Amino acid sequence: MSAAHKVLIAAGGTGGHFYPAIALARELKEKGCEVLFVIKESALTITSLKNENLDYEVVKASPWVGQSYLKIVFNIPTMLGGILSSLQILKRFNATRVVGFGAYVSVPVILAAFIKGIPVYLHEQNPHPGWANRCASFLARKVAISFPETQKYFGNKAVLTGNLVRRDLFSGNRGEAIAKLELQKNLHTVFIFGGSGGAKSINQAIADGLQKFIPYRDQIQFFHLTGSREESAKLFKRYHDLNLSAVVQDYSHDMNSGYACADLAVCRAGATTISELLALGIPAILIPYPYAGAHQAFNAQVVENLGSAIVIRESSMLSEELTESILNTVQSSKKLNEMRKACENF
Repeated sequence: MSAAHKVLIAAGGTGGHFYPAIALARELKEKGCEVLFVIKESALTITSLKNENLDYEVVKASPWVGQSYLKIVFNIPTMLGGILSSLQILKRFNATRVVGFGAYVSVPVILAAFIKGIPVYLHEQNPHPGWANRCASFLARKVAISFPETQKYFGNKAVLTGNLVRRDLFSGNRGEAIAKLELQKNLHTVFIFGGSGGAKSINQAIADGLQKFIPYRDQIQFFHLTGSREESAKLFKRYHDLNLSAVVQDYSHDMNSGYACADLAVCRAGATTISELLALGIPAILIPYPYAGAHQAFNAQVVENLGSAIVIRESSMLSEELTESILNTVQSSKKLNEMRKACENF
């Protein structure tokens, strides 16, 4: 894009949609483009945009898929209001391009851009696209896709680009990250996180299985992002009571340090997360979020087929299966090396 372009980016509030949008914004700004985000208000997105010194506007939007007919009727005024707000934002910003990253907040923005005749482009992070991008693709000129499996949904509009991974994630240094997080350099580090909102079931599974790590406390340590202060306090006490080496935080804006020190990641299977793991060559145990339709299960299957991840489904046996899988993987240098090598095949 030329320096004259003014690009409006519509991105959802979850990290999976949002962080690739941040990566694009950085690249566009380096090329001299002006960038404005349109978001649904949330603490995560606003804090991240302020940290990046990126301008933003807030638009109200409501989900339609999976809602009752009555709920959809009640949401119509919100959608119409979102379209009107988006039209005003597009006019004020004088946008020349609009890029949508999925999630329902992007829908009114893309409809407004189409009404004004502004070219629309989409980015799809998942192998199996979400409702918002599948509908918006009819109005888009091109759809950038992250996986070859997605081609069939968008036909000739699809362009295989891969997912957008933030450049700063590649600058992490293990020694510096270990020192910064006050971890021990001679232990294997298990990096546990549940996405931007955390994952209570993963937190609970880890907490329930921690006693089994006691015999291996001289081999394994943990960097655990819980998603909430309450969960952090509870998990920290559990690690501390068992005398296990661990750093526990509710959230981190410094994921590059977490990735840099990780020998093994334990996390959900969001598209952006698995793209980052593959790009950085980090072996993973993936626990797909069971209430996200088939998206995360499909994502996890793609990575498991590569050989770079182990997939565990949520069940009453999660704690036992997860604990056993962590121990078996971390204690096998051969297994870890094979999984790292498999990341290069993507």
